[in-house]
Amino acid sequence: MHATVPSARYAEPVQEARIFVYGTLMRDAANHRVLVDLGARFVATARTLAPRTLVDLGPYPALLRDAQGPSAVHGEVWTLAEPALAPLDAFEGCPTLYVRELVELSIDGSTDEESFVESVWTYVFARPAPTSAKVIFEGKYRAKGHVLKIDATEVSELLDIGGENQEIAAPAGGKVRRPR
Repeated sequence: MHATVPSARYAEPVQEARIFVYGTLMRDAANHRVLVDLGARFVATARTLAPRTLVDLGPYPALLRDAQGPSAVHGEVWTLAEPALAPLDAFEGCPTLYVRELVELSIDGSTDEESFVESVWTYVFARPAPTSAKVIFEGKYRAKGHVLKIDATEVSELLDIGGENQEIAAPAGGKVRRPR
């Protein structure tokens, strides 16, 4: 879904895009700061309309391309300026590790009657799942204890951000320093 809106980050109005995240980019997850740094805004929780396969690859999950998984995959929908998709693609290793594809979602409302269907972008694993991948049968990834999947300098360069270092929570009560 795209909309043209005024933007404080860009000189002229820009198209906006919606993205479905289901792992370490979700709120309170290890890589959530990436969305914040890109100016993304939370829209709603959601789940895939069709059953899909979500696997745990260790440091992060992957949504597989198969259309016949064990359950709906649960996550969050975010809105961001379309120009922010390029650095997000780079962060996700697109197109070699993940590819960005449209997926049909049931956007959550306060009741089932208020839910509605929308097609939004998401990142789908571009490779066959490794044999070590564990299927997440309930379709809900819990990112607690997972760390940034690329180092802080790479994140800063990919997102073209700079400035002060900022501490973010890390597993087991440690701290990770990451450029802001």
